[in-house]
Amino acid sequence: MKNKVSCNILTLLKEGYDSDQRLEYKEVLDLIRETVNEVKQEFGVTDKDLYENGAIFYMNANDGTEFDWKANYNTCEFQCYYKEDEMGMCKLYVTKDNQLTGYKWSREDINKGIKIPPKNLDIDGADFALLCKEAADDKGMYDQNIDKIDWESASENIYEGQGRLYFEGDEEDEESY
Repeated sequence: MKNKVSCNILTLLKEGYDSDQRLEYKEVLDLIRETVNEVKQEFGVTDKDLYENGAIFYMNANDGTEFDWKANYNTCEFQCYYKEDEMGMCKLYVTKDNQLTGYKWSREDINKGIKIPPKNLDIDGADFALLCKEAADDKGMYDQNIDKIDWESASENIYEGQGRLYFEGDEEDEESY
């Protein structure tokens, strides 16, 4: 029987949820939106220049959140695309270091990705990764507009074990996230 490794999801406390703390993921989504807006402003891009009027997509269909977290130590990408050719304007991801970072591409030099400076998060990156898995992957929602993902109910439905949450299949002797 496999034991599970704690990854401190959604800042659960041993005594259970603190309703204010479990909503911190909204701050991460807001920071993703804010960063996309900063990139749009920097490049002089408007929503009408972008695919689906500037929608941000959680791009989890290739490998899935759990694989990206275990192999790359970050979530799948949150991406926004240019409408004309559906090339990426920016991609962002949450890292194991509790940061939001990624890359951006201007229309003038679409082949040169520019690193987006990391922004520190007030939520554990592993917490947010497991929420992404629950809200999107586990619901069969792949490469979806983040506004169409039910983050709230996922945050309430995540498996709770002793005040900690786990990725299924993690071995006891593996490092915790």
